[in-house]
Amino acid sequence: MNPNQKSAASSVSGHRAPVARYAGPALRASDIPYYELFLNAPLGMARVSREGRFLEVNPEFCAMLGHTRQELCGAGLMQITHPADVAASLDRLRQINDGAISSFAADTRFVRRDGGIRWLRLCAATVRDGGERPGCHVFTFEDISEHRRSAQMPKSARNTTARCSIPRQTASGPRILTAG
Repeated sequence: MNPNQKSAASSVSGHRAPVARYAGPALRASDIPYYELFLNAPLGMARVSREGRFLEVNPEFCAMLGHTRQELCGAGLMQITHPADVAASLDRLRQINDGAISSFAADTRFVRRDGGIRWLRLCAATVRDGGERPGCHVFTFEDISEHRRSAQMPKSARNTTARCSIPRQTASGPRILTAG
């Protein structure tokens, strides 16, 4: 390529480095909007092979688990799945590969690089290879760790209500209502 020419990937305003770094120079111009969605999604995203290997992961997913893209790509989904959740995850992967289901959602524990546990709500769907055969799967991951932690708190701790003051307009001017 002539140094004065721009590749399709480098012509995307504001995201030149990430697209080029993640996709490489072979990205077609028509693919750039979809790849931008993948890179900038507020959820973790991954393309996963039928065998359960990561083909591609986005930066948000890497951040959730503390891994680099290079560490995750080629690694198996089950390698980072909490041991107690592996059997159920393998069963869902088998079902989606067999065509018994076309998508699924599950709350699953994953092991971070630092050994910590992260609860993620994953949603998976099959991507067809141009025919009716499943080619790979697309996964989205939402971090629900905080939600799970608060759900496990004692009920008395969850139901405490703070006193709050709410201004209320009356005929004689503002009046403060105090709850509690």
